[in-house]
Amino acid sequence: MKKRAQNQLPTQEYLNECFRYDPKTGYLFWKVRPRHHFNTSCGMKAVNGRLGNAVAGCLNEYGYSRLQVNGKGYYSHRVIWCLLTGEFPPEEIDHINHKRNDNRMSNLRIVTHQENQKNRKMRNDNTSGKTGLSWHKRDEKWQVDIKVDGKTTYIGSFNDKAEAIKARKAANIKYGFHANHGGAK
Repeated sequence: MKKRAQNQLPTQEYLNECFRYDPKTGYLFWKVRPRHHFNTSCGMKAVNGRLGNAVAGCLNEYGYSRLQVNGKGYYSHRVIWCLLTGEFPPEEIDHINHKRNDNRMSNLRIVTHQENQKNRKMRNDNTSGKTGLSWHKRDEKWQVDIKVDGKTTYIGSFNDKAEAIKARKAANIKYGFHANHGGAK
């Protein structure tokens, strides 16, 4: 699957002219933007009248906040990272607590794709209540496995669900999974 190219963010200076960031909520608010951001005074008045001091961005179908700057779409968490650090995020940004619209800086971290996969929330189709556990009907045992770098590794089969959970927790530690991995759906 081809990865979609990310739009290069404007500079930190430009973003500071566009947004105010609230560190307590993680929200971005539009500032009243200066004239040089617009082709015409009329355009400046229209945009600032409509957006000045309003919350920037809206949630997409996946729960991420997105916004547009000069007609180009960006994820709010990437804008916030650039706004606060001055750096365009080189890799993925992980929402540590799995809440995709929680853009407080304390909830964001730069990760590789593999690291991001080690802090996923529980899948919606999970029926065991724990990531990596499934009931093996034929053997009447709890089967435990873990996926690392795209490969599934079998951990074992257990009569007792508590033992299966314990084995999966040990595997999470062994393979460097985040403590939040497999959290609530």
